[in-house]
Amino acid sequence: MSKIYKALEKAERERKHTVKSIGAKKSPIISKGSSKERTSERPISLTRLNTIAAEEFRKLRTVIFKTSISKPMQTLLVTSAVPREGKSTVASNLALAISQGVKEHALLIDCDLRNSHKNPLLRLDIPSGLTDYLMGKLNPSNLILRTRIPKLSVLPSGSITSNPAELVGSEKMSNLVKALKSQYANRYIIIDSPPIILTTEPVILSEMVDGVIIVVLAGKTSREVVQRAVNSISKEKILGIILNQIEAKPSSYYSPYYYPKKMG
Repeated sequence: MSKIYKALEKAERERKHTVKSIGAKKSPIISKGSSKERTSERPISLTRLNTIAAEEFRKLRTVIFKTSISKPMQTLLVTSAVPREGKSTVASNLALAISQGVKEHALLIDCDLRNSHKNPLLRLDIPSGLTDYLMGKLNPSNLILRTRIPKLSVLPSGSITSNPAELVGSEKMSNLVKALKSQYANRYIIIDSPPIILTTEPVILSEMVDGVIIVVLAGKTSREVVQRAVNSISKEKILGIILNQIEAKPSSYYSPYYYPKKMG
């Protein structure tokens, strides 16, 4: 752990000579590709600010912040029971919402090492990342990619591997999570993992984090499947279950006063 931490600290010291801090005394670590910093060219706001969905993510952020007062919730695992329930979108929007806090930073770790996909926050194919580090092919100082969204960074999944469970369950992964967690008091780490019913990684990762959020697709996932997912993790680790894509019918409460229409 000490080597990882020193490498991350070194990267941060080097960054301070070339990059100004944004919005806080300590900015998230950024990685460097050769002599240039690796930065997303097309960061996106997945959920528009003045929408009901965005407000729901703010509510979730508030719950996490309040829970953190009495119980540490600095590292959070976002998973689902089965594929295609929207866990990656939820994880990305949650990280985005946290980064929009007054002083909080967010780091999204893509821990789905089984599939090659574009991260929703980057819209870019990043060839290297977490897998490459765990396999000894990448230096810790080259892990994290800063987006152009202030206070929001991403650690991409990297290359596809044939032994994801072994890599995620390694001491190297555990030490990395500990090092990243201890680096900043005001940074929240969101880990996006594969589905819990079909893979082993979420169960392993749940032991490394402070809390777990399970995403369930409304009208699709059966109660039995959800129960199996819940039973796979220690009850004290489960922060809550998010029901995704539930139909939100307009009401007098959600008026234009709170959610103004786009002009023009």
